[in-house]
Amino acid sequence: MQSDGVPRREWEHKNTSVVSRLKSSLMSTPGDQALNASNDRLLTALRNAPVDDEAETDAEHEATERARKDVREGNTLSHEDVRRKLRCA
Repeated sequence: MQSDGVPRREWEHKNTSVVSRLKSSLMSTPGDQALNASNDRLLTALRNAPVDDEAETDAEHEATERARKDVREGNTLSHEDVRRKLRCA
């Protein structure tokens, strides 16, 4: 059983089909196909990364909820503001 009460096999099946659908949709247009065929090392690493199959911890869940709340409330910084704060601009 996962921590959320869903049997692991059911969870894996559900999430595997989501990943499969996502991968299929990524290859749906010629532009996407070209992007996926790219030799870019970052894209290759992301494409080949294993699926995260670990259950979300309580701390991760709380952090995600705080982040979503911040976005809903507009408590965000633009890319330019972050660069300015980090003195990268």
